[in-house]
Amino acid sequence: MLTACGRGCILTFVHTDAAGRGALPHNPDGRAPRTRDTARDVDVAIIGAGPAGLSTALHLVRADPAWAERVVLLDRAVHPRPKPCAGGVTHLAMEVLAGLGLDDLPSHASISAARMAFEDLSYAFHGDPVLRVFERSAFDAWLVRHARRSGLAVEEGVTVRDVRPGAGATEIRTDTTRYRARVVVVADGANSPTRRALAWPEVAPIACLIETTVAAPTPGRSGADAGDVALFDFTALPAGLAGYAWRFPSRRGDQPATNVGVYDSRARGRRAPLDLARVLRAALPAGTSPAQLDRPVGSTLRWYSHRAALARPGVLLAGDAAGSDPLFGEGIAFALAYGRVAALAIVDAERRRDLGFDRYAGMVRHDPVLRHLTERARLAPIAYAAFPASVSRMGWRAVGWGVRFTRWRASARRAA
Repeated sequence: MLTACGRGCILTFVHTDAAGRGALPHNPDGRAPRTRDTARDVDVAIIGAGPAGLSTALHLVRADPAWAERVVLLDRAVHPRPKPCAGGVTHLAMEVLAGLGLDDLPSHASISAARMAFEDLSYAFHGDPVLRVFERSAFDAWLVRHARRSGLAVEEGVTVRDVRPGAGATEIRTDTTRYRARVVVVADGANSPTRRALAWPEVAPIACLIETTVAAPTPGRSGADAGDVALFDFTALPAGLAGYAWRFPSRRGDQPATNVGVYDSRARGRRAPLDLARVLRAALPAGTSPAQLDRPVGSTLRWYSHRAALARPGVLLAGDAAGSDPLFGEGIAFALAYGRVAALAIVDAERRRDLGFDRYAGMVRHDPVLRHLTERARLAPIAYAAFPASVSRMGWRAVGWGVRFTRWRASARRAA
């Protein structure tokens, strides 16, 4: 079923059962999934082979190569696959990748400055680079290659049809196979069908994003649009946008491109939603022709909340299925970090012979990367409150002044 988050941001939601509870996709011909009679027993089944799921598996193998024979990753897509995402990777993500020993990065755009703008006011964060922008399909496929090189089983083109927790194991049915897993890692995105099928409580808002790619940088660009500068434009805040428009130098295959999008945190609730498609059009570089544009696509982001349950006996949530950054909508760094923590929790649970995962939420809160989620979840409602433009300008000047005293102020700043 298709529905809209506000106007101009089209999102896909899963099927619901007769009681209205989220359910996994059913076969279009109405027949029961054809699965093998004998279940395949695995220690860990990871549903979703995106950054969170792949990071979980890679961290397990990093802890002990023997985990490669004990883990299966299931994904309904086949990599490389299209994925709505700006593709921004910060130093937080690089810290996690460095811990995995992954330094053969795929093609990307290196960003030396991130400029934050509100009307005619702006300030910048500098780094070498301050941000890397990847084509998301290439980034995820790169992680899949590393997973397979590590001996991990990545089952692609596999749709999970049913998930049934049971005593000592969770049964997972796909089109062709039935698995019995001691541990299930739910990492299938913000709109996770598995989470809905398990009737997981919803306690946090869902943010909206819409984006497009301009086939090549617009000739003759200057200023904020030039070279390797990423723009975060908050000018639409007084008009009702609880977020910002972005414009990133990017890649599409081997060719330079520009990724343009709009992030709406939904921090102001659902009153008078803004037309995100209109904001997106206004954010396009001057001189962009329709022939240069990809079709705009929408996606969602689930807020992280310290009140949200992140685990049950035998089941862990990771990545966007658990909750991510509501302030900037940063997803990749936190997805990778969730994988690190999920792997630690699984190893710890095995050592203690306790799959209750009662320690997992605390491990998330104290992880050096994921701890930022608590701070950003507290700041988002304040940053995106409905202030008059005059108040926003005062706040913008104050923040810009404060940035001068941070480590990001100088163009010589180097980021990992």
